[in-house]
Amino acid sequence: MGVQHDDGRITAGELTTVCAHYNLGTVRHVSRLKAGSRSAPKVVLVSDRGTFLLKRRAPGHASDPRTVALTHEVILHLEGAGLPAPELVGTVSGNNSMLQLGGRVYEVYRFIQGRTYDRSIDDADAAGALLARLHRALADLRTGWPAPRGCYHDQPSVAPGLRGLADRLAPLTLSAHASDLRSLCESLASRYERASRTATESGVGSHDVQLIHSDWHPGNVLFRDQPSAGGTQPPPPSAGLRGSRSAAAVSNDPALRIAAILDFDSVRIAPRLADLVNGAMQFALGRSPATGTNGRAGLITGHPEPSSSTREWRIGIDQALLGAFYRGYRREHGLPLTPEEARAAPELMIEALIVEAAAPIAATGRFGKLDPAPILAKVDLATGQIARAAGDLVSIITSP
Repeated sequence: MGVQHDDGRITAGELTTVCAHYNLGTVRHVSRLKAGSRSAPKVVLVSDRGTFLLKRRAPGHASDPRTVALTHEVILHLEGAGLPAPELVGTVSGNNSMLQLGGRVYEVYRFIQGRTYDRSIDDADAAGALLARLHRALADLRTGWPAPRGCYHDQPSVAPGLRGLADRLAPLTLSAHASDLRSLCESLASRYERASRTATESGVGSHDVQLIHSDWHPGNVLFRDQPSAGGTQPPPPSAGLRGSRSAAAVSNDPALRIAAILDFDSVRIAPRLADLVNGAMQFALGRSPATGTNGRAGLITGHPEPSSSTREWRIGIDQALLGAFYRGYRREHGLPLTPEEARAAPELMIEALIVEAAAPIAATGRFGKLDPAPILAKVDLATGQIARAAGDLVSIITSP
């Protein structure tokens, strides 16, 4: 009998069929894990042999066996290098790291309890340090499966896509705001083109091209279950994947604050600098009330609480977190940024932020559950502030 499922969850019959291909012991408890995309449902299995995470890969590119094989090759390489990569569980027959069944692809991982990023200096430093170790570990890896190339930098489709987006969204927008939407999309398209051109002139395309994670953000890094020294109390525990090493005690090594690196589905060959800049920006990004910032080029300096209404918040960068991430990276990687790389960093931040907002809107017409126009307006404001504060940002990035 074939595996039965729907797009939003793994059914009981599907679960029984899939688990028969693994030696997980007697399963005593099953719970859905709502983290991540609904198109890639996950369940947590508690058995007499431990706790496991079962994931069904999203349809399309993510379920291509070649994509999965590349992902698993990278995970196993990082595990061998001592990094906290997730521990894959093999099938009973052939010890395969993926199960292809009923036109779907499944994975099983060991499970670990952890916490989310607490926006402390120590966590930001640790995230930068571990990214540096990942880059060192992947620098010479030549995978048996082909890796895609390219990233958010200098993509020729982005600017035309933004200009066309205005026409696509116009029927969904009040007629009085249609011209504002076109003006907004044109502003973002022009800014992306300028940033791409300036970054390319700094040599970004030729700097340290290698295999990178390409999706280094707080949702893909799981921290250990203790509060940071000098940081805020951690949020409630969240679930993730367990590395195959026994858990090391947290010491003076900042990278040991991190329990697991998650989600290798976006690995690709691209400039190391692009991964570093996007990662630093992701760990420093915050939402702030429209009032209460210090007014310095719109950059946030504290740890503001976000508002639920997009009308009441702005996107900004926490300078202290940005600096901590770069310090952790430089300390572990051992190579300082060249002056050209440092000058290119704000331009890459602009490119990354525009692509992150535009890509889901272009695909779905919305940004998650939010209307696209307010999001694009916030991104336009934030990227303009980054451009005006480029000199300050370079100083933060390069400060010891």
